[in-house]
Amino acid sequence: MKRMNEYIPRYLDMHTETARLTIQLIRNYDRFKEQAEDLLALGVGIKTDGQPKGTSKSDPTARTAAQREKILAEIAAIDAGIQAIPEEYRDTIWKWVKEGIPLYQIEGSLYASDRTWYEYKRRFITEVARQKGWL
Repeated sequence: MKRMNEYIPRYLDMHTETARLTIQLIRNYDRFKEQAEDLLALGVGIKTDGQPKGTSKSDPTARTAAQREKILAEIAAIDAGIQAIPEEYRDTIWKWVKEGIPLYQIEGSLYASDRTWYEYKRRFITEVARQKGWL
């Protein structure tokens, strides 16, 4: 479900491109989790024959670990953002922002007023952007 021209509401109180980038980062959460697991599996059992292969020093284990650390930083930023929301609102905010489900279609969205949901959506997206150093 690709939305290139998604409306960025003014209540987010951030530059449109920053908001779009942050939302795309959040929507890639599952992909980041998969990549981190794949890199962990890739790093296990790296075998070399002990023979030099060129003039550059290569450490595939270190390279894999560095890639995994970058991905884990993305996951941590998203996790910190959702943790900034009170627990009773997290599931609905997660579905609304990450999965792109309209608020009115999410079960339990009548639990609070629209104003409350918009405020927690703003806090979530803003906190993720802040964790990434974009704000």
